[in-house]
Amino acid sequence: MLRWSLVAFLLALVALASPKAGMAQPASKATANEVPCNSDGTVPVQGLRQGSSGPGQQPDLLIDRDCKAQGANTYYFGTVRIINNGTLRFVEPATAGKVNFWASNIIVENGGTLMAGTDTTPYGSRGSVLTIYLYGTDQSLGQDPTLKPGQGVLCHGKLNAQAPADKDKTGPCGIPWDVWSDNGKTSGITDKHKSDVGGVSDYFYQYGPMYGDYVCDDGVTKWTANLDNVTKQPILCGTTGPTEKKVDRQVGYFGYKVLAVSYGGTLQLFGYKGTALPKAPALNRNQLQGFGGLAGLFGSQSSNSASASLRSGKNSGEDKYRKLLLGGGSGGGSGGGSGG
Repeated sequence: MLRWSLVAFLLALVALASPKAGMAQPASKATANEVPCNSDGTVPVQGLRQGSSGPGQQPDLLIDRDCKAQGANTYYFGTVRIINNGTLRFVEPATAGKVNFWASNIIVENGGTLMAGTDTTPYGSRGSVLTIYLYGTDQSLGQDPTLKPGQGVLCHGKLNAQAPADKDKTGPCGIPWDVWSDNGKTSGITDKHKSDVGGVSDYFYQYGPMYGDYVCDDGVTKWTANLDNVTKQPILCGTTGPTEKKVDRQVGYFGYKVLAVSYGGTLQLFGYKGTALPKAPALNRNQLQGFGGLAGLFGSQSSNSASASLRSGKNSGEDKYRKLLLGGGSGGGSGGGSGG
């Protein structure tokens, strides 16, 4: 049975998380199957790649600066990672339209922000609908995930506990090493990083992977909290490489096919429908140029007809895309997100 996750912002959602972090982190680099934000600060309008299916078909998206998804477009990505100083900002089109954003995962790491609308210009007040699809196959192939576990999506920020000096060590997902390594020992450990967590003074406890999604990045090793006989430290995924150049194997902490918010991440979704938020002011001619002068190009779409077309799936473009992205298989996987 096909199972796929849909997060539909039908002009009605408002969700908040902690403010944007200000901690400096190493410069990011896009990997071979990863694309960055365009030079003009817009999200690439990534089409559906033909000739393949399943994991790796679509490129990942790395957001490390302010990046806007604007205009009535459809986007197809693999994993979307929003890291320090990065903001994925959904800007409502100038006139009513449909925006469809497909991703196998979305992770908001320390210092990253995912936004749709604002408290003064809520999404949907111009009649548009934003739909976020989370897709993917069942890595356990219908079996019990405790017997055939999956691999959770990996953060861009890697765990590095093997560096010789503490100043070079890092927690996963951009979490500061002093916070990560404390692991609940100290009250107020977040005091040095209050800008990360909205001024909260609290304990911090290390993440572990979602139950049933604890395969490490080598595809074989299974994460464990058992202690190493020599170091007396948790084994986790262990290490790889020669003694003088050991690196930590990685694990995903949020499952897969998820929208996850890590320590220091921010999620802000402001919807117009069903809220008391004000309607966005009309755009003038100069402002319309920011949308490529596309006023009036998109026909008005009622939310009822849009929802009906998604539900029916009869000969719809969405049906074709699901089959291609899921490789014709079932779309299982774990759901949910976490925050620290």
